[in-house]
Amino acid sequence: MPPIRQFSQQARKYLQRIGQNLLNKPQQRHLVMLVLALIISNLRRTLTNQARFFGYDRHSSCITRFLTQAPWDQHKLLRNNQAELIKMLARQPADAPIRLLIDDTTTHKYGSKMEGLGQHYNDGTIRWGHCKVTLFVCCGNLRAPYDSRLYITKRSAAQEGLEFFSKIQLAKQMLAGFVAPKSRRVTVMFDSFYTSKKLLKYIHHQRGWDFVARIESNRSVGWRGRQWPVAGLAAQRAVHTWSALRLESHDFVGRRFTVGLWCGIPGSLIMTCDADEPDKVHYFITNRRDLSAATVVRLYQRRWYIETYHRDVKQLLGLAHYQLRCRLGLLRYWLLVDVAYCVLRLQTCWAAENRADDNPLPTLGQLRKQAQKQAEREKLRALIKLHETTNDIDQVFAAAGCA
Repeated sequence: MPPIRQFSQQARKYLQRIGQNLLNKPQQRHLVMLVLALIISNLRRTLTNQARFFGYDRHSSCITRFLTQAPWDQHKLLRNNQAELIKMLARQPADAPIRLLIDDTTTHKYGSKMEGLGQHYNDGTIRWGHCKVTLFVCCGNLRAPYDSRLYITKRSAAQEGLEFFSKIQLAKQMLAGFVAPKSRRVTVMFDSFYTSKKLLKYIHHQRGWDFVARIESNRSVGWRGRQWPVAGLAAQRAVHTWSALRLESHDFVGRRFTVGLWCGIPGSLIMTCDADEPDKVHYFITNRRDLSAATVVRLYQRRWYIETYHRDVKQLLGLAHYQLRCRLGLLRYWLLVDVAYCVLRLQTCWAAENRADDNPLPTLGQLRKQAQKQAEREKLRALIKLHETTNDIDQVFAAAGCA
């Protein structure tokens, strides 16, 4: 079967732009085929299945060599993709804040032959696999992965002779590569694992950005001229005396303290909990003293976008389906999965720019289903054309994979 010709004119132009002056024609064809197969296929995303699903007229080893051996620069492809995201970011409403979300996820693997494997803490358990640290950008209708890095444990890095970078260092490297449009306010959000002095100092002092983050109860902050443990401040007043916080999802009670954070950063400490569960207190910090407790909690709830991104790329785009032993192939595969996610998400931005009514924008799953239906229509057209040309039903069955 021939490759899909008309997935989306804008999507195909997008893939051509990020591969321009980087990939030759065969490599450009591999790029388009792999990205569209990741989006459309319901099979397990092995390279053989993708080539079979797409009706590829080359051996599947060509795709393996494209990912593991072909002389193209994945860093330049990433920069081209980032440049397209920055252009789309500039087209969002001027009053729309830019939110940068940082988080990591683990893809579970078996065996020990793959490069970069290690034991990683994920969802309350220790898993053996690869750890992907991601910087996710949100602004208006744009929600897309901006950069991602492979985290390798110190032990694995020593065994493979690589330089070790902690997750905090990887987060700083990704933030250093983000260039925000002028006069746009940027807020960085992350969970308690990334709440460190080095990262907060970099965000506040070197970049001049805002941050909203979770903090553990055993950390200390400055209040009234002395250092207080966070849990100790929470015990200053009983929970039933805290102020009510009206949120969209649930009603909480909370309290805000004006505190001094580390490295001379002025900020606020917010404590929230369910009135019926006073023992489960959540702590947040921010360098914005002008925000109320309810506003800070609402901002932090937007961090859930990166959690849904991790779910979508695993369930819909086959992030964890690879079986590549080579680290280079792994990083390139992750990049193509992120490009496929960007292609789907940018469809939402393009639809928002052209819509003339207030109908809700399509979700990621709806866009994927539309692409799958379009692929099925093209497959049927190709089969009908083949039958009209050859008048050989056995050849049609062979082309459809039913021989």
